[in-house]
Amino acid sequence: YGFHKSGVQTHGVLKAGYLADSANPSVVEKELRKKIPPDKSLLFCHALVSHGRQVCRAQCPGCAKCFLNGYCRYYKEAGK
Repeated sequence: YGFHKSGVQTHGVLKAGYLADSANPSVVEKELRKKIPPDKSLLFCHALVSHGRQVCRAQCPGCAKCFLNGYCRYYKEAGK
C-alpha cells in the first residue's frame, strides 16, 4: 500500500521493557520507529509476535530460555 507499518506486541514490549522504557504503546511505537528501519519493520513485528507466542508468553513467560533476558526489566525484577 506504499507505507510501512509496525505493530507493537504489547506483552513483550511493555512488560519486558527491553525495547523502550515506557508502558504507553504510542511512546513505544515512536521509540521503535527510531530504532527499526522501515524496510525491516514488518519482519521485526512478525519476529516479535512469534517470540511472544513461543517464549515470552503472558501467563507463563519462558525467561530461562529467553535470549533477551539480560535486557529484560521483567526478568530482572521478578528474579526469574
